[in-house]
Amino acid sequence: MSAPVLSRVQLFAAPAEAEQIARLITAIIQAEPTVRPMTRVDGVETLRYDFSSNGIRLEVMADERTRVPSLLQFDTADLDGALERVLAAGFPARTWPPEGQVEDVVVEIGDLTVCIARREKR
Repeated sequence: MSAPVLSRVQLFAAPAEAEQIARLITAIIQAEPTVRPMTRVDGVETLRYDFSSNGIRLEVMADERTRVPSLLQFDTADLDGALERVLAAGFPARTWPPEGQVEDVVVEIGDLTVCIARREKR
């Protein structure tokens, strides 16, 4: 019997933050989203930014009823490259540890914390 697999994550963010979150994800995973106009069930029109990363669909939508997770983490063997792209995209980032080889990069947009962690390929 196969184990269940995570296939989709949908983030709802404040309208001013949804596009920023999509730009940050673009910089991290090096993939442009498919941008889709959406009409929500309450009749409000918005944009949805659709990404696919290793078979997992990630959707970012603007919604006044903000419901974002407190943490979104990406693992990469090329943390230095990811940090370069995040900074080039104009996002302020904190690195950890403060001295020595960087193991994690953290970016905050509103209530959402995005962590990019160094993980060696297995």
